[in-house]
Amino acid sequence: MNRLCRRLIFVALAAAFADNVYAALHGTVTDTTGAVVSGATVTVVNAGTGIATVRKTDGAGYYIFPQLQAGNVYRVTITADGFEAFVADGVTLNVNDNRELNAKLGVGAVAQTIQVVAGALEVETANTQL
Repeated sequence: MNRLCRRLIFVALAAAFADNVYAALHGTVTDTTGAVVSGATVTVVNAGTGIATVRKTDGAGYYIFPQLQAGNVYRVTITADGFEAFVADGVTLNVNDNRELNAKLGVGAVAQTIQVVAGALEVETANTQL
């Protein structure tokens, strides 16, 4: 009976922590002159699930998504009134990533979009040191 309880506790703990694998995405939004864009809308969409998370930049043009599901590909869209939209496709977040994605918005009509396609990062598998 004692072994069964230990196994059940182990399975329960493993299941509880299995979904708690996150990555963070953050950055600063500026215009072409380098001035920060506060109040910009930053939307991150998980390409696999279609789930969108939305944040606004603060007074310093900064945004952060501290707990995005790791191991997924995301589309990041940043919009602000009077600026072209910024789109980054193929943003892959791995376990414990703290990815910085800064955006420079050009002045323009709302219909204009700047698109950036991110490539996959290479992972060092032979060495465990940072």
